[in-house]
Amino acid sequence: MQTGSLGRLISILLDFLKNDEEIKIVIDAFLDKVEDRIAASPNKFDDLAIGSCITLIRKTMNIPDNDKAVTINADTVTVTENPKP
Repeated sequence: MQTGSLGRLISILLDFLKNDEEIKIVIDAFLDKVEDRIAASPNKFDDLAIGSCITLIRKTMNIPDNDKAVTINADTVTVTENPKP
């Protein structure tokens, strides 16, 4: 990714994150990705260690597990409701 594109992406994110709910949606989507990665790992230690940290983050920051997907493109940020079955 070129520096100009990265700056543009950061600008879009900052424009998108206008209130607490939008910030929570993005953090939730990030945590969902981490949860998916650790679930796919054959190592069960990370499920316990990282999973516990994620639970603590969600509880502390009041971020429910809404399973929303956030797609970030060069010009837009899109939130999809309940992408998982």
